[in-house]
Amino acid sequence: MIIKKLYKIMAQVNQIKPHILALSNQFDYNHIDFFNKKGIKLTFYSKEDDLIYNIEYFQPDLCIINLDYIHDNNASICLKILDNQELKNLNIITISENQDPDFIAKCLNRGADDHMSISFNNNEMYARINAIFRRSKPNLTKNEINYKDIMINLEKHEVTRNNKNIHLGPIEFKLIQMFVENPEIVFTRDQIIQKVWDDSLDVGDRTVDVHINMLRKTLNNNNNKNYIKTIRSAGYSLRHN
Repeated sequence: MIIKKLYKIMAQVNQIKPHILALSNQFDYNHIDFFNKKGIKLTFYSKEDDLIYNIEYFQPDLCIINLDYIHDNNASICLKILDNQELKNLNIITISENQDPDFIAKCLNRGADDHMSISFNNNEMYARINAIFRRSKPNLTKNEINYKDIMINLEKHEVTRNNKNIHLGPIEFKLIQMFVENPEIVFTRDQIIQKVWDDSLDVGDRTVDVHINMLRKTLNNNNNKNYIKTIRSAGYSLRHN
């Protein structure tokens, strides 16, 4: 039992964590620690412009917006974010002291997926985040994900292609997980660094290219089709054609 638990913990360490950005003065490092233990990376900002810039840069899985922290308490920030075609599928939770049903309806009508009280409970917030992920990002709540003939078991930290085991290092595993969870999405090298490497490491573009090539070489052994495409002047993407 202990060995199985340790094996599961090690698998979680080597997985990519869902990334949530928040605009609020309600969050602190206790919240970061709570969500980190739940397998979620939380980054919070105190300025609206910083949030919007970093949403475009990081391409997070979800955004939490404290509407009381915005100067006009206006839910239209949701429309402002979702108006960007690259962010149109971004999940948003708004939080506010205002729990009036008409105000909540306004938030939901302007693009929020959920609305909570400013004095939210961490466990309730986590449960609501998971509920959103189950609907919009089912890969984030599954132990197994796949793309075409590639199958990934996140709990066992195993990758197979055409039912044959593929042995990957921790970086290559995170890379293929990122691609399979986001097929057709183009990732810049900077975005790949933010998603795959630890924040404390100084990683450059060349390192990304080396690991991408290592992943390709391993996945494409036995003359398998290459799915990881180089998008000129942009980055990399997982696509069939």
